Amino acid sequence: MEWTSETGWRREMPNEWWEERGRPWWEERGRDTVRAIVGAGSVLLLAIAASGSFGRKKVFVSFAVEDKGSREHLRGQSINSRSPFAFIDMGLDKPFSEKWKTQCRDVIRSCDGVIVLLSKKTWNAKGARWEIKCAVDEGKPILGVHIHKDNKGAIPPELPKERVGEWTWERIEKFIDSL
Repeated sequence: MEWTSETGWRREMPNEWWEERGRPWWEERGRDTVRAIVGAGSVLLLAIAASGSFGRKKVFVSFAVEDKGSREHLRGQSINSRSPFAFIDMGLDKPFSEKWKTQCRDVIRSCDGVIVLLSKKTWNAKGARWEIKCAVDEGKPILGVHIHKDNKGAIPPELPKERVGEWTWERIEKFIDSL
């Protein structure tokens, strides 16, 4: 074997060996084609790895920024590497722009479903209400869960009431399993 800067480690095979078996596909197609194929595959694998999903169901979580603690509690469940789901959100600490809306729509579109964390703060959370409307517009399965049993807020009109219930792990698990 010898090292070349162009191809890395390369093993020279006798011509008779190649005549018997034929040239490998990567030599027939040319180096640029192989680089393009490998490059596209790498980008796809990096995107999948970055999402952390690798076959896991992706669930978008919509919440009022004041309810970050409840979001963290929910997200904690997906940290387990054996968890069959990954939670994604587009946290919003400042007024949202058209760029944010476009990115958020793309993220919601790529998810299997949406969970909305409902509290008294949700009604006034413009970002969360926009995310709910976007999920409905995109036809995504959606589940609203009240984060406080005794202190529920009004349900935003963007969220169909029949898709709302108490926060129970059983309800959330059933929703995720249905995706």
